[in-house]
Amino acid sequence: MICKARAQAVIIRSGRILMARHFDLTVGEQYWCLPGGGVEPGETPEQAVVRELKEETGLNIRIIRRLGADFFSGCAAWLQSGPHLPGGSDRRNA
Repeated sequence: MICKARAQAVIIRSGRILMARHFDLTVGEQYWCLPGGGVEPGETPEQAVVRELKEETGLNIRIIRRLGADFFSGCAAWLQSGPHLPGGSDRRNA
């Protein structure tokens, strides 16, 4: 089993949670998840979640706090806190 640390963000604005839609080519199905992705070598989970949010959503984020870390089947999965979105910086109405 290949395991890779992941960093994800919980972004809540106006009572709505930002989700990312992904398409799994191996099974031909789409699914929704919190935005984020893999932690690259030499990168902290915090750096990864900032980079991934920019790549996936175009948002520049600032982490308010870390919510926690979970481990699944011997693999690390990092859950990061949501950002503060300063006045209107969300291009996609997150």
